[in-house]
Amino acid sequence: MTDDASDPQRRANELRADIERTRAQLGETVAELAYKADVKARVVDRAAAMREKSAVPIGAVVGAILAVLGYLWWRNH
Repeated sequence: MTDDASDPQRRANELRADIERTRAQLGETVAELAYKADVKARVVDRAAAMREKSAVPIGAVVGAILAVLGYLWWRNH
């Protein structure tokens, strides 16, 4: 009877899985470092996020303007 821990095929499969996990983590780390080094991309992303955060729906602005103009017209006639 063979011990599972000493099975060479199982150990090889575990090592392959560990290598794949390490490669994936390394790829993520390299991507994060590349993004940190790309100042222009970070500025563009931050500006886009700020625009989305502070954006007022155009319909709300148009509606408010029309409401004010309608009130002023009604009041003067």
